[in-house]
Amino acid sequence: YTWERRRAYSSPVQAMTAYIIVGAIATWGLGWLWYQYLFPKVREEFGVPPSTRTFVITAVALLVLSAAVGVFIKNRQVVDTADALRLGFKIWLGFLLPVLVTFWASVGKSINILVATAGYWLVAALLLALLADWMILG
Repeated sequence: YTWERRRAYSSPVQAMTAYIIVGAIATWGLGWLWYQYLFPKVREEFGVPPSTRTFVITAVALLVLSAAVGVFIKNRQVVDTADALRLGFKIWLGFLLPVLVTFWASVGKSINILVATAGYWLVAALLLALLADWMILG
């Protein structure tokens, strides 16, 4: 049994739309697992319980991030999974990490928050790159 990923969608727009939705849900789930089970003390250190507003803003942000990673992967003419992972790492290093470090420095929280959050966003960027390679590039 062979399933060709590219043929699962009738158009590139459908493939990108499915990727954006799956990517946002996957990174959301990863975040829940990350802070609920791997770093519960960091979650407590944030000090603010999640609200409906937080969930909505996070959902929109993850949709935007998924779309951006998908466009980067598609437009960079990624050739294989390793190339997609390299690009995911570069997205984390060049776009996500500087923002995280700047925000962390301005709020005066512990280094544990920076390490846990930077680790989450690294894994999220790599997960999005893998999903893009699988769902968009086929």
